[in-house]
Amino acid sequence: MSSMEGEGFLSEKAEESRIQIKEVYKTAFAAAQQTNSLLMRELRELHVDWEDESKTIVAALFVRIVETYQALIILLERGMVAQSRMLVRTLLDALFSMAAIAKSPLLKNAYVAEHYASVIKALNAARRWKQPSLQGRLVPAKLDELIAHNKTKLDETKAKRLKVYEWADKANLADFYNVFYVENSSAVHSDMWALNDQVEGGCQEEHQMHFGPHDLGLYHALRSAATAVLTSVQALRIAYPSLPGEDVAALRKLWDELDETFYQGTGSK
Repeated sequence: MSSMEGEGFLSEKAEESRIQIKEVYKTAFAAAQQTNSLLMRELRELHVDWEDESKTIVAALFVRIVETYQALIILLERGMVAQSRMLVRTLLDALFSMAAIAKSPLLKNAYVAEHYASVIKALNAARRWKQPSLQGRLVPAKLDELIAHNKTKLDETKAKRLKVYEWADKANLADFYNVFYVENSSAVHSDMWALNDQVEGGCQEEHQMHFGPHDLGLYHALRSAATAVLTSVQALRIAYPSLPGEDVAALRKLWDELDETFYQGTGSK
């Protein structure tokens, strides 16, 4: 039994694959590191305006975006493309809200309203717990009190809750939703499309289940994430115009040049 068969992605064999993948995609990961360096410089220069709720939300979402981008790179280095695509969608979720609130600060009320609605949903779900060991932890009166409190807070926002595509539209990122978000949703929901990651072979007689590192779609996932995080930098600078205006265009040009290599003949560009 090989170490991959025995321990999977936690094996020494998987580490060998990581080295191979980083070599094959050396220029792409170098661009990813340069992009990450820009993100970290933005974080170091960011002085959060704690007196402004909308600006605080924008800053916190940017931190989440940066961490998600770094986690995605770690997964891609290990050939975990399907799992990294889940993070592309998570990153986009944060980007849409961040960019929308940066452009229109009053949208923070819709963001806050979604929080209270989610809390109410979770509390109502707790009411339906069926396991005796869980039911014993419930205090129905306390649950009712918390639900009432959060309903009051939700009403106070006087805001309409927005769906993901509406956040994207408010952020002027509808194309990001219709392309990047939609194509990566299958990875999150594990639908039939997503199962292509686990099945390989040309005809039915050759089909077999695949487990382990692979690089199919690796560059596209990395490129999608880079496009999103560079857009997040531009959104951050709307909320915090005093940040150093380091040119994002040079990095966008670098990624465009890489497209000529990694999208060649794929029809994905």
